[in-house]
Amino acid sequence: FVINQPDLETDDTKVTLSNFNPTLGENITIWINVSNIGGQPADNAVVAFFDGNPGSGGLFIGNDTKNVAINSSEIFQTTWIVTQGYHLIYISADPQNQKAELNETNNNATIFISALWANITSPLNNSWWNTPEKEFIINMTDYTGNNIDYEVYVDTLFNGEFGTGQDGILQLQNITFVEGTHDVYIKVNDSLNRVKYSPGIEINIDLTDPEAVFG
Repeated sequence: FVINQPDLETDDTKVTLSNFNPTLGENITIWINVSNIGGQPADNAVVAFFDGNPGSGGLFIGNDTKNVAINSSEIFQTTWIVTQGYHLIYISADPQNQKAELNETNNNATIFISALWANITSPLNNSWWNTPEKEFIINMTDYTGNNIDYEVYVDTLFNGEFGTGQDGILQLQNITFVEGTHDVYIKVNDSLNRVKYSPGIEINIDLTDPEAVFG
């Protein structure tokens, strides 16, 4: 009995990313390990990467070509710029079925990618207030539809105020300050156990009573 065909094989566990917690606009690398478990070399084997299932309108990202010897594996890769949304990265070995293989059902793998981010939408940076408590509006997004936990940091220290918001839904949070100028930012932690920090803003609290000036 002679096995006279190659057999490219991969699965979801053989996909990895250069960054599992990317930022929007970041150019990440996607790697996949593809094995040849058949009896013939798989020369010029093509692996294609898609944003979404190509059978359902997924967009082509890129491809990589390598020779995969008998009973060996090769790492194929491409790069992709992270955009808004929850993305299914679909990877297919020999996507055009150019090679006759022993098994055509073990050529695909997938991984989900999204970016976690947060910002303070209100108040504006460098705002001035004459009361110690101010309502902040926080935007937290990871495109998964799940809840996101957050903590408030004032002057680089956790101030004890925290909460949970829903992905993409503005969250109201009252923050209490002492008099002075303060830097404020938000730490967020999503259901995928990823952590990010919002850009900071500066807020000025002046509790001094106004002086009456008589002309």
